[in-house]
Amino acid sequence: LVKSPGTGTPWRASEDGVGDAEAYKSYTTVADMQRVQEHVAQKYGYNTGSYTKFPSDADTKKLLAKITWNINDKNRLDVRYNYTTNSSWTMPNASSMDGGTRSAFSRVGLYSMSFANSMYSLEKNVHSFSVDLNTRINNKLSNQMLATFSKIDDLRGSNSSEFPFIDIQDGTGTNTQYMSLGYELFTYNNAVHNNIFNIKDELIYSVGRHKITGGVTYEYQMADNQYMRNGTGYYRYSSVDDFINGAAPEVVCLTYGYGGETEPAARVTFNKAGIYAQDEWNATQRFKLTYGLRLDGLFFVNSDLMTNQAIYDLDYNGRHIDTGKWPKAQITASPRIGFNWDILGNKTLKLRGGTGLFAGRLPLVFFTNMPTNSGMVQYQAQINSKNASERGFTMNEFAGGLVPTRMASPPLQHSRRSSSVWVIPKTSLPSRAQCPQASLPWTLSSRCLRYGRHPWPWTISCPWTSPSPLQQRVLSTRWSMTLPSPTGA
Repeated sequence: LVKSPGTGTPWRASEDGVGDAEAYKSYTTVADMQRVQEHVAQKYGYNTGSYTKFPSDADTKKLLAKITWNINDKNRLDVRYNYTTNSSWTMPNASSMDGGTRSAFSRVGLYSMSFANSMYSLEKNVHSFSVDLNTRINNKLSNQMLATFSKIDDLRGSNSSEFPFIDIQDGTGTNTQYMSLGYELFTYNNAVHNNIFNIKDELIYSVGRHKITGGVTYEYQMADNQYMRNGTGYYRYSSVDDFINGAAPEVVCLTYGYGGETEPAARVTFNKAGIYAQDEWNATQRFKLTYGLRLDGLFFVNSDLMTNQAIYDLDYNGRHIDTGKWPKAQITASPRIGFNWDILGNKTLKLRGGTGLFAGRLPLVFFTNMPTNSGMVQYQAQINSKNASERGFTMNEFAGGLVPTRMASPPLQHSRRSSSVWVIPKTSLPSRAQCPQASLPWTLSSRCLRYGRHPWPWTISCPWTSPSPLQQRVLSTRWSMTLPSPTGA
């Protein structure tokens, strides 16, 4: 166990509102930090954390265990377990955001400050197991069977309770960042999980000047990516006074999973089988030639996917994109050849060279962008004055403070956080049929449908008897959400 104490940032709020880069004093004032801290504590019961201390300790833990069993003079078994975890803390993202133009100034620095509970942790946990059996069959022939399993989890964490992330600008109308608070906007439900299993059986045969190696391999890999940016809600206000007095925000965002799923994730899984052979030929005492061929078949699992019919219906000169299918299985051939030449024969000068086709492990987390960005895992609502106007309402609907949960009935409340689900996504799920225009109150249900890998009975109900104008506009003008085909139909 290794602990390394640290601090997230040397920057601090100033007493007089005069920034000083050399002294790490921000234009953000202590008085404004106190006002905002007390406001959210009194109105929402939220603890922002300190604005004077930003602990950023790093921890490393390692554990290694190994057992070697010499079964007999021809067989040896090695079993190994390795565990490693690393964690560290960092300040919130510098300036990225959705729904508007990002500020040119960082959330923590000369122009802006944040609170300690808006920091986030990065944690990497690795569990690795291996079983290695080596067998000497005779003086010319040996065998190795190696099986490994690795579980790798990359996680982000926070000391904050579930609360929207809030950006506050300096009130000058110049898009200048001034203060931030809340659950860091890219951290909630942010994790990547990888499970990897490998097994190979390899024979080595030595005869004359040749060392011939042949074997078979199998690999299974699963990557599960959870990424809910704005998962606890996001608000941006033009000034501290606007935020405290309940003025309309400039931007409101929320990401939520469908069907009440609180931890939506995109998953990709593949199986890879391979066979290979190689010969190391000592042509002379000074020249060795190595050549070989590897064949691999990569097979993706499509059961974790779902077709977005709206995307599939788009015509690209006769080509259609199906978000319900990974690439087709293919056999890849990887030939290679190399040499090692001891030029002078005394091992003081060597020339090595070679060529071939080589393939490494795929970065499967990139693949998960397809189901996520095609709207099949979660919906990302981004509201500003422009697109609110296009939908028939204004940002004044969000005046008065953070949106309470009372606006959404339980079946529509996809998010359990304090920011309610105040929009219904258009064509968020694929369908072969359109839903009729809704009038309130209404109920829609069907037989068991399948979303991703989770079958669930689709029931939407909206029991309001006298909905607000915003609810009426959003639900009636945007109700073109479509449904997946029933799995049992």
